[in-house]
Amino acid sequence: MIRLRILHLVSPCDGSLAAAGALHLMNWLVDNGHDTALLTTGGDRLHEVDPKAIEIIRYQPRPLTWLLGGKREFVRRVEGWNPDLIHVHHLESLPVALAAARALSLPVVASADGLEPEHLAPPVLDPLVAWVTVPSEVHRAHFVSRLGIPRDKVAVMPVGVDLRRVTAQLQRLEDQPPVIGFVGDLALSAGVGDLIEALGVLRAADVACSAVLIGSGPDEAVLRARAQELGLDASIRFRPRDASLGELVSGIDLLVNPAHQDQLAPVVLEAMAAARPVVAAAGGGVTELVHDGKTGLLVPPRDVAALAAALRTLVVDRSRIRALGQAARSLVAERFDLNLIGQVAQELYRHAAAGLATSSARAEGASVYRRITDKHRS
Repeated sequence: MIRLRILHLVSPCDGSLAAAGALHLMNWLVDNGHDTALLTTGGDRLHEVDPKAIEIIRYQPRPLTWLLGGKREFVRRVEGWNPDLIHVHHLESLPVALAAARALSLPVVASADGLEPEHLAPPVLDPLVAWVTVPSEVHRAHFVSRLGIPRDKVAVMPVGVDLRRVTAQLQRLEDQPPVIGFVGDLALSAGVGDLIEALGVLRAADVACSAVLIGSGPDEAVLRARAQELGLDASIRFRPRDASLGELVSGIDLLVNPAHQDQLAPVVLEAMAAARPVVAAAGGGVTELVHDGKTGLLVPPRDVAALAAALRTLVVDRSRIRALGQAARSLVAERFDLNLIGQVAQELYRHAAAGLATSSARAEGASVYRRITDKHRS
């Protein structure tokens, strides 16, 4: 094995899918013998990084500071760590990474987790960007057709989940009503109001269930008031996001993702890895994971009646909750297992560090995810 030194730029190191994937990948790389450092402005997940295993390099790209020597200091610190390449996990940070890459002639891998707007395309086209990684073939088609990125420069590499640390608790207390969970912003725009209305429909129909709404947000008071109006005080619990996603997911039987989102929420991946089915608004990145009737249920966005009907089919049938949950975990194991994603990243890094001198090398790298997952399935 060729030992690599990979500098990961994650700014901010927050609750986004990009940051979650970066943290998982860095840990895998360390476990597999590579040197890894984190370049970041900070963030609420920075405490999860073990500084004994992963060196943390902080920077602040404030415009005035950047002009008055900050850029030079940034390049000096990157040079001091002496990486083989830089992996950028938010495309918005790519210009910052390129400042060091140009000065030090370093290859760059840039990861995107959504259908990025066209104004982010110019930095991606820089010759030093060896690969753009995207979570799916749908995203790859977007980058090629809408942003004009050469097809052999775009590689599929989803976020990985460490299944070793996610316990699939399939057996929960059968004599208690199923617990419906939501994790995210307590905002009407996040669809939480639709979920509360759907729970009101279930209560009116005497369907036994409870719910926990985890998070905080601008509409929390409004949502609490509406839950009280519907007589849901005893069945809905509001909880701050005071634990890891894994711990939060372990306390529910199924997850609801009620609003249309272009990007996949990290909690959806975490729930499915823990064998929890997801009921989600159809559309966007969630459809890559939630296959209607197979790994969860999809409903039209902002359709309270459809959401209530979908929840009812599950809460009255625990065997279906278990079956969908098992299928959800199997899908995550097949396509998102961190060991597979780590192997994909490792191969892309090696191609980037070697310079991608031939078209065959580019083609081999662009298809690495399919090749590794096909081998795993066989």
